[in-house]
Amino acid sequence: MKKLMMLASLLVLLTTSAFAYTLKDLGISLKNYQVLPFKQIAINAMTKQKIERNGILTIKKGQYMVFTYKDETVKLKDAKVYDTIDNSTKVYPLEGFNQVLYNLFLGKENINSIFDIKKTNGSFLLTPQQKTNIAQVELSLTNQKLKKIKITDVYGNIIIFDF
Repeated sequence: MKKLMMLASLLVLLTTSAFAYTLKDLGISLKNYQVLPFKQIAINAMTKQKIERNGILTIKKGQYMVFTYKDETVKLKDAKVYDTIDNSTKVYPLEGFNQVLYNLFLGKENINSIFDIKKTNGSFLLTPQQKTNIAQVELSLTNQKLKKIKITDVYGNIIIFDF
């Protein structure tokens, strides 16, 4: 009986470990400080209007992330968004696309607690577990490194970060 209990405990441990994804498992391996150039594409679901812009993402692991564009800086820190345009900063609550990015890069180490994760050919499809305006997040990998993040909201709006 004791051996059976130990075997059952080991099986439970192996099962939970096998499905507990961390960012590293998804191809996102962050250093303490990282700078990533990217191309951002935003697509409006109703008008099909596409807006493209280039930027630089700076991540200080566990503390903040900053998106720097030609004329705007967006900082995600302490569960808030700091949007600076022309030396004027506005502070917003964290929601939508920004909340997904915050949760992925600065949130919990084990992201199974916030997303249901499905592995597909060369990518991961993440679906939020809680009610949110985000429908899904797709992480595409190339050579085990993060290549693209595609976030779709419930209205069909899409934002893509191509690294």
